Amino acid sequence: MKLLQEIDIYSILSSVYTKDLILTNVPMKEHTTIRVGGKVDYMVMADSIENIRKSVSMLSSLSIPFMIMGNGSNIVFSDDGYHGVIIKIGAGLSRIEVDG
Repeated sequence: MKLLQEIDIYSILSSVYTKDLILTNVPMKEHTTIRVGGKVDYMVMADSIENIRKSVSMLSSLSIPFMIMGNGSNIVFSDDGYHGVIIKIGAGLSRIEVDG
């Protein structure tokens, strides 16, 4: 298995998301309601359920740490940051319906 440093995470994310939806070295204090937290290596602004599925599948298969977050309330990030990928649910996905 490759070490996390050896994996080109940006290229992996680029296979799912357009460049404008991939952020790097992001201060998490700008994405939480309590305004605390260090930098995350990568954040993607999820634009569809299908892209979330693809991201989770690829990141899981490569053992790349990731988290899915909503609007940033009820979550606290360490000032040390997060080494992995944050999948942020965008405003366009604020309504989800479940069939069955």
